[in-house]
Amino acid sequence: AFMPNPSDGNCQVRSMAPGKTKIELMDLTGRIVYAEQALLVAGELHDISLEGKIEAGTYALRLTNANGSSTSAIVVK
Repeated sequence: AFMPNPSDGNCQVRSMAPGKTKIELMDLTGRIVYAEQALLVAGELHDISLEGKIEAGTYALRLTNANGSSTSAIVVK
């Protein structure tokens, strides 16, 4: 889960699958504008601080770990 949505760029993700997770934010052309590796704990929030680092718009947030991947549409205002 991604919150808040829309966001100012400062946001949090919550994964229900624990472990080493690749977090990627892609623009509508598929270009990765942000990426990090994080050790997520199931149900706990992980902070992402992107305010002032990315432009306003619609992005795809992809979380990938040993259990697979999930993608969500997010809006940065």
